[in-house]
Amino acid sequence: MIVSQNIYAILIIVFLLIFPSIITADNSISRNSFLDLSHSISFEIGGLYQDAINCNKELDSVSPPKTAGLFINYLSEPEVQSVMTSYEKGMVAKKSSLCNLNELAMHLKAFQERYTNYIKIATPFMKPYN
Repeated sequence: MIVSQNIYAILIIVFLLIFPSIITADNSISRNSFLDLSHSISFEIGGLYQDAINCNKELDSVSPPKTAGLFINYLSEPEVQSVMTSYEKGMVAKKSSLCNLNELAMHLKAFQERYTNYIKIATPFMKPYN
């Protein structure tokens, strides 16, 4: 169960360690790598949201519309739709999980740190406001 929660995060870390060339000379991440990272965090958010549902808890801040709203700031509409399929897969992966409030709390705390890092990495990809 814990392995499935962190598999995408682990894969991204391994990927970043093995393929440092995805970081450009100015320490920014390539667009493709950023899209992969977006898929990873989207899967995690979907799993977190489903965990909350399984525990009869409201976690509106990571609901599908709020999550899509996050990604639309950095990605094109087709990319957001693609990334949101990872969200759905994260939900499906956790659908049959039993409620564990301690695990949910730990997962939420760990996610908050990863979310902060994601926003830092995403900053160069922010779309201009009209």
